[in-house]
Amino acid sequence: MRIWLIALLLVAATAVAEAAELSGQLSSLVLRSDDSAGRTGISDLGRLSLKLEGAAGAFSWQIRYEHEILWGALVRDPAFAALAARPDPTWLDLSATIGHSASLFWRHALYRGWLQYESESLRLTAGRQRIAWGSGRIWNPTDRFNPVQPTALEPDRKTGVDALDMQWRYGYAGSLELVAAPGAAASGVQRKLAGRWQDTFGQFDIALMLGGIGQERVFGLDWTGNLGDAGVRLEWLQSDGGGFPGWGQLAAGVDYT
Repeated sequence: MRIWLIALLLVAATAVAEAAELSGQLSSLVLRSDDSAGRTGISDLGRLSLKLEGAAGAFSWQIRYEHEILWGALVRDPAFAALAARPDPTWLDLSATIGHSASLFWRHALYRGWLQYESESLRLTAGRQRIAWGSGRIWNPTDRFNPVQPTALEPDRKTGVDALDMQWRYGYAGSLELVAAPGAAASGVQRKLAGRWQDTFGQFDIALMLGGIGQERVFGLDWTGNLGDAGVRLEWLQSDGGGFPGWGQLAAGVDYT
């Protein structure tokens, strides 16, 4: 019911919008894989995504509502029922199962749903959104709000985070950003609070982040720019481990054509 209620409120908001747009996408991902019992089979993941977005003055909003249908070998995997029962790693539970049979699993979810206010120097965004931090091509150590494995079949798919994002732009390229996201023990979601400063100096973009992810205290550096005809990038994250031994992650790369 929460999914339908949020969808109804945002659709109603477009009635007073200066501009509203509805778009959609239908995709299919065919997989050949081995299940937990060692059996090889074919599966298909079909996804219908509908995006509604609008604006009125300094305000804008977006809702992205999706249906996913998975059928085939993956659904017949003995381990699938336990995986399907796991809640999404989000603060709000905005997904629900419509149907589940021996070979088919059908669910719907709110993939994105946010409201944004933006002026010349200030931007406030509340709701389910993507917090895109980091400049790495394949892997982003400082992306602690929407992390994704480098081996993911759909690396552009980001679950999103239910958060309040505030960004203050104090110059042409300089900004300060603060993001607060509540936690939910039932979903295994940690409370996250982090700030990020970024600016441009000559040929280089530099960003520093500091925050708390659950019991962790993290510090990050993101550095990218040009050296001659090559593009260089370095991203580093250091954590105190939240009571465990500290650890760090580093990603570096050079692009040259």
